[in-house]
Amino acid sequence: MAVFVSCSLPRETRRFVVPKGWPIKKKSASAAAACEAREETGVVGRISDIPMGTYRYWKRLPKGFVPVDVHLFPMEVGKVLNDWKESNQRRRKWLKIKDAALLVDAPGLVTLVNNADHVLN
Repeated sequence: MAVFVSCSLPRETRRFVVPKGWPIKKKSASAAAACEAREETGVVGRISDIPMGTYRYWKRLPKGFVPVDVHLFPMEVGKVLNDWKESNQRRRKWLKIKDAALLVDAPGLVTLVNNADHVLN
């Protein structure tokens, strides 16, 4: 089974990232992650309730930077949308794990992506 990572190029930085967002009221962390995946990359599927890992990055806000812990949830993609909420702001790219690990920026995310084969198989 081949495993791929969906990454998007965000509007501000043009770096490869994985979908992430803030918690959503009345939704579990995994359900919120599924919403972000749909909005940011146009993928829909079955998401695990168990994160494959966590990493920390520094989020730029208008008043400065704040540390954010990101829980990464694996998803079995069932549908790839041609048009999605942020399709005019982001480009979606399907990458092999080894390529995604070279292109994402956050060191903790690099580690999680590199370990994805072991977690998902």
